[in-house]
Amino acid sequence: VPAQIANGAVIKVNYDVKSYNYKVSHVYRDADNNVVEELTTTKADEKRDYLSVIAESPRGPENANGNFVLSNIEVDSVDESTLQADEEGNITGTMPAENLTITFYYDADNIGEKDPEEGDGIADKYQITVTYDAVNGKVVANQGPFVLTKYNANHEYAMDGVAYLAENQIATVEPNLGYHLTGWTPEKPTTEIALNEDMKFVATFVINEYQATVKYIDEETKAEIGTAKEVPAKHGDTINGEDYKIDIEDYVYTHAESKAITEEGMIVNVYYSADENHDEIPDKYQIHVNYNAVNGTITANQGPFTLNKVNENGEYAVDGIAHLSEDQIAKASPNNGYQGGTWSPMAPTTALDLTEDITFTITFTANPADPDPVNPGCPAGTEWNEEAQACLAPVVPPVPVVPPGPGPVNPEPQPEEEVIVEPTTPEGGGEVTPTPTPEVEEIEEPEQPQVGHKGSWALINLIASLLGLLAALFLIFAKHSKEDDDEEDQNQTVAMNEEEDPEQLKRKRIYKWISGLTAVISVIVFVLTENMRLPMVLVDKWTLLMVVFFLINAVTLYLGRRWHEDEDDEEQTQA
Repeated sequence: VPAQIANGAVIKVNYDVKSYNYKVSHVYRDADNNVVEELTTTKADEKRDYLSVIAESPRGPENANGNFVLSNIEVDSVDESTLQADEEGNITGTMPAENLTITFYYDADNIGEKDPEEGDGIADKYQITVTYDAVNGKVVANQGPFVLTKYNANHEYAMDGVAYLAENQIATVEPNLGYHLTGWTPEKPTTEIALNEDMKFVATFVINEYQATVKYIDEETKAEIGTAKEVPAKHGDTINGEDYKIDIEDYVYTHAESKAITEEGMIVNVYYSADENHDEIPDKYQIHVNYNAVNGTITANQGPFTLNKVNENGEYAVDGIAHLSEDQIAKASPNNGYQGGTWSPMAPTTALDLTEDITFTITFTANPADPDPVNPGCPAGTEWNEEAQACLAPVVPPVPVVPPGPGPVNPEPQPEEEVIVEPTTPEGGGEVTPTPTPEVEEIEEPEQPQVGHKGSWALINLIASLLGLLAALFLIFAKHSKEDDDEEDQNQTVAMNEEEDPEQLKRKRIYKWISGLTAVISVIVFVLTENMRLPMVLVDKWTLLMVVFFLINAVTLYLGRRWHEDEDDEEQTQA
């Protein structure tokens, strides 16, 4: 109430403006709402007069460590009516009649819904991050990470709010090869799950487990020969069939498959081969050799023998070759009344290349009957008398003579008159001591030609043998002329410095060897097949062979001399 003063006096009243404490602070908090920094922008004892103008603004994010966003402003005063805050957080008004504290709160903003690595203006404490991972697999779609904002029931940002995944934020996963999904931890992600904190969904895959089968197979027939085994295995495990081999009667193990198991029901084969003789070598690599004797007996190394076929490297092989050893070649003897012995299909030797089962059979033949008496070549009208050892005329019984006139009806027989013809040589003239009857020699080996022949010898055979021998000698030793002697001397001199052409030298030797060998064989055959003590004929059964030998010598002589002449012409041309 205004005071009334008498007499118009003036009363002056002086008032002092009171001052109050004034403080402005900036507080920075992390995503967990922990203070990481606090800045006071006023002096410690700063005061402001009553009703003085107040104007404060939030600090920018560059003034703090990291990215922060203004979350709220707190005014600590009883009378806040004099202050206002706009949308950007600017505080304006007048100083109230009391102490005033203004605090700006900033929260971390390092993540965002659009970019998980960049702030979006929403404090991180109101947001969560969802990530995905896969054990023994991979995330192939919607891998994340995803940032979700939590809201309360009023759809306001709230630390105790919840967030939900969208369809395009649920990951798609697939297993590594050979694995399958067993589940998610902590649970399978869906759009129905209420999330309140950072979450990592993990898909777990485990390796596949299979049942493989080990089978026992005859490698030739492909038939199963043993009871199959079921073997458990994980994906990628290798099953080596050799580890599961077993003993099977009349079979021997050869090899086995080794497989990496990648699916259910895979088969691993273990292979065997027939081994009926139980020698641990497959029968397919072996042959059997047997011996048999006809009209005789196998006396040693009778067999049967089993031989192994090997290739050029000494390894067992189906298409390999086997050989007999010396103690696997049988010996045989004939039964009484038999001789010789011929092997079929061939004679067994250590040099034979054998590729299949074989039976060698030796056949003995019956001893020949006594040969006909040998006729040494008696003249016509005579025959050989074994007792007299001479060529005699055949004995002619006398014709009885009945004398005329009376007399006894049956006269006494007269002594027979024997006509003796002096023995002569087959060619005539001169006495000859007859050749005794030759003994017949048993030939033990039938493949050798028999020496003894009876009847005659062939003149053509002798001529062919001699001509062939002369042709061979001529080719080996003859020369063209004196010029050849001079040439030979020159060649001996030249040979000191220059070797003769190997092809020419080889050709010379071949012609000489063929000619010489053929001539020798021809002479041997003639000696063995012809007996010149017998009567001579023009040809016999050996004539064709002797002519063939002669033709070989003739052709060899012609080619040898013709080549020599061609060589001379070539040398003259070069000269």
